[in-house]
Amino acid sequence: MIYLKKNKLFALFIMTIILTLSLSDSLSAKEDTRLLARVSNHGYVQNQLTLLTSNGPVYYRNFNETDWHRVKRHQSFMHGDSLRTGNNGYAVLAWSADNLILLKPGSSVRFTIHPDKLPQMCIQIYKARFMVSAYDSGLIEIEGRHSNIVVNHGETAIHSNEKHEIIRALKGQTKCRLSGASTPEIIPESYSLKIDADGKKHPLKRFNIQSEYESFRRFSNWLNRFNTLHKSTSLEVPFQIHSAIINDKFLANLPQNKEGFYILDSGENKILNQV
Repeated sequence: MIYLKKNKLFALFIMTIILTLSLSDSLSAKEDTRLLARVSNHGYVQNQLTLLTSNGPVYYRNFNETDWHRVKRHQSFMHGDSLRTGNNGYAVLAWSADNLILLKPGSSVRFTIHPDKLPQMCIQIYKARFMVSAYDSGLIEIEGRHSNIVVNHGETAIHSNEKHEIIRALKGQTKCRLSGASTPEIIPESYSLKIDADGKKHPLKRFNIQSEYESFRRFSNWLNRFNTLHKSTSLEVPFQIHSAIINDKFLANLPQNKEGFYILDSGENKILNQV
C-alpha cells in the first residue's frame, strides 16, 4: 500500500509539472502572438531598414553571398545587403518611421547602414525607379552614378538607368550634389533635374506632379497611411490667417493700407503684446 501511494504521489507530481509547463508555453505563445501583431500593425522599427510589403518577384542578397533569395514580409536588411525587383515586382520599405521607400519593377539597389552616423543609411543605385517620402529626417541619402540626393521633408521620385538620372521633387525641395561639387543644388517642388550618363546636367525643368504620382498609384495606400501616421503625431496646427486674434481683434477686422498690408495701430494703448 505504501508503495502504491508513493507511485500515485509521484505520478501526481509529474502531472503537475507537465500542466505547469503547458500553461507556461501557452502564455508564451500568446505573448509572442501579441508582439507580432504589434509589429505587423505598422512595421516600422527604429534604426532598421524593414520590408513592409512586396508583390511579385522581389529578391535580396546578403553582402557575403552570391545567391538571391525571395524576400519575406517584415524582414530587416543589414549593411551591404542588396535588393532587386523583377519585371512585375514591387516593394515598400521603411527606415525607422520617418522614411518610406517605394520600389518599382526593374530596380536594383544596395544599402549601406551606419545607425550611429549621418546619414544613417545610403541607397546606392545603378538602375532603379523609386520614390522616397521623408518627414523631417535627413537620415538617408541616395547615391546615384553622378549624384548624391537628400530628401529632408517631402517626396522625391528618382529614375536611373544606363542613359541618365532624373530627380523629380514632388513635394518640398530636394538637395542634389553632383559628383565633384562641394555644394548641393536645390531642386524646387515641381521641378526635375536630368543628369546624363557622362555626368552633364541639364537645366531645371518643370514637370506634371499629378502625372508622376499617377505612375506610383500602386503605392497610394501606403503613402496615405504614412502621411496619416505623421499627421496624427505632428505638432503643426493648421489654421487660416484671418482667424488669428491680435490684441483681442480678429486680423480680418483690422484696417489695411493701399498695398493690402494690415495696420497694427494701438494708438495710445499698449503696443502689440499678444497673438
